[in-house]
This record gives sequence, C-alpha cells and structure tokens, in this order.
Amino acid sequence: MKTINVTLKDHSYNVHIKKGLLSNVSEFISPQKEVVIITDTNIPQKYIDLLDSQLNVKSIYKLIPGESLKDFKEVEFIINNLIKKNIPRSITLIALGGGVIGDLTGFIASIYMRGVDFIQIPTSLLAQVDSSVGGKVGINAHHMKNAIGSFHQPKVVLIDPDTLESLEERHFNNGMAELI
Repeated sequence: MKTINVTLKDHSYNVHIKKGLLSNVSEFISPQKEVVIITDTNIPQKYIDLLDSQLNVKSIYKLIPGESLKDFKEVEFIINNLIKKNIPRSITLIALGGGVIGDLTGFIASIYMRGVDFIQIPTSLLAQVDSSVGGKVGINAHHMKNAIGSFHQPKVVLIDPDTLESLEERHFNNGMAELI
C-alpha cells in the first residue's frame, strides 16, 4: 500500500492507495461509524455492496450521473432527506464516484449541520489524481462551474486502482490527458 500524507496547518489527512482496498475498507473506516454513501448509477453495484457489507450504512443515495448533479436542487434533496431520517451531526458522508460526486458530497458535508466529516473514495482516474485531494468542493450556478463552494478537507482519501477497470475507455483516456 502507498500512503501519502497531505499536511495542512489545520487538518492533515492520508491518501491510501491499494489494489483491492474496497474489499478491506473497514481497515480505514470503523464499522461502528455511521455513514451515508453518495454515489451515482455509473458506479458498479459491487462497489456499493462492498462498502455496505463492511460499514454501518444508514442511507445510500444513488443519483443520476452528470454535471447537472452539482446543483442546489440536489443539495436540498439530499439534505432534506438526511433531516427526515434524523441523520446526526456525527455522521460521515462517503463520496463514492468521480469528481462530480466528490464535489457534491464534500459541499453537502461542508454545510450540513455546519459541517460533518466526509471521505473521498474516487473511482475515476481524474478524481484519483486531482479532485479528491485538496478539499475544493462546490456546486454550479447560472451555468458557471463551481460558482458556489468552500474548502472542506476529507478525513481520508481511499483509492482502489481496481475501480478504474469499470471506466469506459474514453473516460480513462480523458483522465490520462488531464494528468499529463
């Protein structure tokens, strides 16, 4: 396993990279910790099931993928559901997906009950090498990308390179081009 420490003045955290990490996610997230998973329908069900079988999952939001997710309507929908389900401030939100899911989940974590913990589990190449690290979270407004946002650092970033096998070739290639 490769571990990179992101050292910040107020909040340092680790980025763990390991093939098959999702099969052993309870090594990094306590099975007693209550979590909510936010993901999209592009994510293979087997990844969601791996998390669900190892963690204390209170709710799963499986959204229709796309940049249109980064919108106040989605934020309001999820927050209202969290409130209806009496999800406490001690919850940890898990972003399981690409950069859009990470941005949306991190933004919700930054404003729900004045801030809750969140964990990034990026499944796209671009999210693994860029957007999952650094704490930049946000949503779009009036056709402006990331017009509303904040900095909210994850508790940890968990990268399983095996998730890249589920990507369409063009998405993998886009990530490689951005990386270069």
